[in-house]
Amino acid sequence: AAAAAAAAVAAVVPVRARRRRESLSGELVVITGAGGGIGRHLALEFARAGARLALWDIRAEALEAVRREALREARRGAGGGGG
Repeated sequence: AAAAAAAAVAAVVPVRARRRRESLSGELVVITGAGGGIGRHLALEFARAGARLALWDIRAEALEAVRREALREARRGAGGGGG
């Protein structure tokens, strides 16, 4: 699943942007349908990369779960250990 999410992120981020930037840290990423599926995977991958996230989903409970998970991943990606 992680490889598929990484491939999805690579497909979403334009090649030009990937060449001129080594990091997505601080970039704003808007994800609709973030409560599950590919939206969830993208949210977690971008969180690990240090991006700021604006997440949307019609399922409030699923969105809240992804929000918490993304915060953990962001801390883990920043060397904070998560948890």
